Amino acid sequence: MSLLATGRLAVCAALWGAAFAPLSQASANGIDHREAVKAYFQDSLAEWVKSPEIIEAVRAQNGTTSAWTQADIDRADADWRAEVGQIERPQIDAMIQNTISQFLRQKQSAADWMIVEIIVMDGKGMNVGVSTPTSDYWQGDEAKFQKTYLQPEAGLFIDDIEYEPDTHLVISQANSAIIDPDTGEPIGAITVSLNLNKL
Repeated sequence: MSLLATGRLAVCAALWGAAFAPLSQASANGIDHREAVKAYFQDSLAEWVKSPEIIEAVRAQNGTTSAWTQADIDRADADWRAEVGQIERPQIDAMIQNTISQFLRQKQSAADWMIVEIIVMDGKGMNVGVSTPTSDYWQGDEAKFQKTYLQPEAGLFIDDIEYEPDTHLVISQANSAIIDPDTGEPIGAITVSLNLNKL
């Protein structure tokens, strides 16, 4: 789960209607946000989502976690959750500082506020790399994993619109399975949260 809050567009529109004029105009023109998100993903994200950096990072973690039981996952997730908001957070900091998380932050920065967050998951739904800290370590019980890694044939999964009250952002998550180019099989998943105010 992301740290992004999940209030609905109806709430944010009542409070911050003027800020969402582009989105409102798109709705008035009959354009579903999913069409715009899909187009942006295909034009700007699809190639680097398949990059060797991501593939190798997911493969490497799968080599470690493929034998993990649900009890192992729950333990790691509980440890992560306990560190959220703490000064000492060795598990979270190790994730934030790893090579793939640095790669994801570069992609987020290059997108000039279009990308709010990126999460790369392994074959168990656990974080491999994150552009910003998440509230939990295991994403395997969420749609971002269940509708991608577990249903790779469904293609890109674009979630509902959400509102982040701290930053007043309207966002939608684009989620995709990560496919091993050598086998054609899913090895993980990726979530990219997009700023619809800029789309």
